[in-house]
Amino acid sequence: MILTLIDGRTNLQVCDVEIPDGLSADGFKQQWMLEWAAEDAVQDAGSYLLEGKESGGTWFPIPSGMRLVDSGLQEGAFIRVKSVYSTVPVSVQEESSLPLFRNEYE
Repeated sequence: MILTLIDGRTNLQVCDVEIPDGLSADGFKQQWMLEWAAEDAVQDAGSYLLEGKESGGTWFPIPSGMRLVDSGLQEGAFIRVKSVYSTVPVSVQEESSLPLFRNEYE
């Protein structure tokens, strides 16, 4: 199956990629990190999300263990790799937090 790789930051077409039948989403992300990711990119497949899209459709996540041929994508569809940004719990001083709703009568 041949899919078009889209740049996750600019949404511009990068190239067409031939996908072997047994390649999983994690396997693709590993290959992507070796061949296309910037040198300063995080070298952990778990830090990226693989998404797919049919022409005219919307982007949907492809689960890590799923083979790309089983994802519902067809020949000529689009794939992109996006960074996953996590939130890190940071302690905040209680006096610096504000309630979401304030009582006008206080």
